[in-house]
Amino acid sequence: MFEGVEIILEKENQLYKNIVYTRIGRDAIYREESQAVLKEHTLDICVNGIRLETITCSLQYLEELAAGYLYTKGIVKCREDMEEISLNEEENKVTLRVKWDGSCTRNGFAGDRNMYPVRPLLWKEEQIFQLADHFAQGTPVHKKTWAMHSCFLWHEDKIVFECEDIGRHNAFDKVAGYALLHGIGLPECIIYLSGRIPADMVRKAVMAKVPVLVSKAVPTADGIEMAEEYGLTLIGAARQDMIRVYTDFSRGKEYENRRINSCRREKQKNGRDS
Repeated sequence: MFEGVEIILEKENQLYKNIVYTRIGRDAIYREESQAVLKEHTLDICVNGIRLETITCSLQYLEELAAGYLYTKGIVKCREDMEEISLNEEENKVTLRVKWDGSCTRNGFAGDRNMYPVRPLLWKEEQIFQLADHFAQGTPVHKKTWAMHSCFLWHEDKIVFECEDIGRHNAFDKVAGYALLHGIGLPECIIYLSGRIPADMVRKAVMAKVPVLVSKAVPTADGIEMAEEYGLTLIGAARQDMIRVYTDFSRGKEYENRRINSCRREKQKNGRDS
């Protein structure tokens, strides 16, 4: 069992509440049923005495969320930049003291000037399918509410961390923050998430130096263009039976030749069958 699952079980009453609703069928039969519904919470992120941001989130892994938020914004570059981090659960506030020159706006990233191409990471199809298999099993709160995003961190050929949040960006930041606080090099990782991948999510991955970003959903055209610009391998519609590779910067000419030959054989087969 992941550490995150144990935390969720301890804080169930803080994450959702059971409500009663009326279900109306097309057969005009009314049924009274109950459902677990997510609670929304706000978290203040205070940096060097300044309230930098207020985030709507789910109450788990809040220190990781704050650390990942600062990292993917470009405010901190490494763990050593965070001199102190503390959580006040009563006030829903994470306070950090960091080495920072104030170069990030309140609602913006540090800027494209701080974005650099990521270093390619060799990946295997089986790794992605294992992540898709794990996602298909469901995560604890999503199983109860059907309303949570999830994110998985793959490192050294296994999932080392998973989390959930009401927001897909928060889920990514929790994973990035966990890696940062636990000394796991994100340039050696694959991240799998449940939500779509627009350009702002690709930007988070590039800022965090993540080489391979995977989702069960699909990217936008702008997301694909940004991934191509910064050398990010982008995989979408990652399910148990198939994946879609939109960009790939790690597997070289041998893989490209295999891909072309496989696609050519499939076209020839379809031509014979038609």
